[in-house]
Amino acid sequence: MFDYRDLFQWDRFITPSIIKVFYWLAVGVSALFGLSGIISGLTLMSLHPLGGVLWVIGSLIGIVIGVVTVTLMATAIQGLDRAFHDAISFLGSVNWVINDQWALYVSNSTGPERTDNNSDYRTTWDGTLFFTPAKDFTAAGNVYYVWEAGGAADGSDAQLYALALLAAYQLDPMFTLKGRVEWIHDGDNYRLGPVNDIYEATVGLTIKPFPNDQWGSNVKFRAEIRWDHSPDAAFPGDANQLTFGIDVVVTF
Repeated sequence: MFDYRDLFQWDRFITPSIIKVFYWLAVGVSALFGLSGIISGLTLMSLHPLGGVLWVIGSLIGIVIGVVTVTLMATAIQGLDRAFHDAISFLGSVNWVINDQWALYVSNSTGPERTDNNSDYRTTWDGTLFFTPAKDFTAAGNVYYVWEAGGAADGSDAQLYALALLAAYQLDPMFTLKGRVEWIHDGDNYRLGPVNDIYEATVGLTIKPFPNDQWGSNVKFRAEIRWDHSPDAAFPGDANQLTFGIDVVVTF
């Protein structure tokens, strides 16, 4: 069973003393910034109660996010130590803003990704085309492709690809309608096991209850309903799955 104390086993890091100092220094900085934000929020409450409360909540969330981020970074370094490779990996991207309406982002990652394996390379391509014909409407199309030597369930080379279309339309300052459709194909049982295809469609609504308030505009409610379908009965014994979710976002 996972124990959070496993994250603090400094002796397993590449450079234990340096990483330990970095970790506690970063945690301290996150805490100081968060404390400063809390004090500012408490001061603001006398002038703008709602803004002050949101500021304090945002500062507390910021402390948590900061500590979690630093912990994940330290853990990632530990993971790199375990999975160190002698081969060279490549990671690059090209971002092209074509004009005021169109933009194209393409990225590639190529290299060995398995522990103690320097020969079976994995190549990942990710391309996104953005279209913004008006300030209240944005659409995007995404293509994702992965190839890995020896990555299939039977030991042969594996391929996986996915397509997605996304759109968002701002009805007014309070409501934004969003939609998404996706398809993923894994004919080599690379990531989805015995499932070859999954399709999904999502419709969501983002609500800003205080769109014109200086502080309240930082609060967003996001609700969405999602339908998944797989001809391979990927959802325990069923070809379809329906999901509803809602969350609250506070930006600062």
